Amino acid sequence: MTSRRRVREFPLTEVFGFLPGSATPDAQSYLDNRWCPFNNPTGPNCTKDRVEDPLGVCSILHNDHPTITCPVRFRQDWRIVRDAAAFFFPRSAQDVATAPAAVRGAAQRRQRQISRQH
Repeated sequence: MTSRRRVREFPLTEVFGFLPGSATPDAQSYLDNRWCPFNNPTGPNCTKDRVEDPLGVCSILHNDHPTITCPVRFRQDWRIVRDAAAFFFPRSAQDVATAPAAVRGAAQRRQRQISRQH
């Protein structure tokens, strides 16, 4: 069996941040603990598919190229933010990224405003 054929039968390129079958201590630790190495905002564990027994697939092989399948995977080194800033803003602009923030009571105030109008 050629390696190319084997890859097509087994298209996973990253599982819990490592190559499938990687025997390094780090890879084994991430696999055993189901950790996410890409800044998962919910905590250290992978939550893809389900919290209790996550799928853990970060990328697959598609058209002979590794392709990211996990939205959390885009957080590595905040590359998605840098790439988006480079695309949308001129070089002279300063890149600033912030986390989404909830405004306490905003939804309730908006609902009261809507209720008063009707």
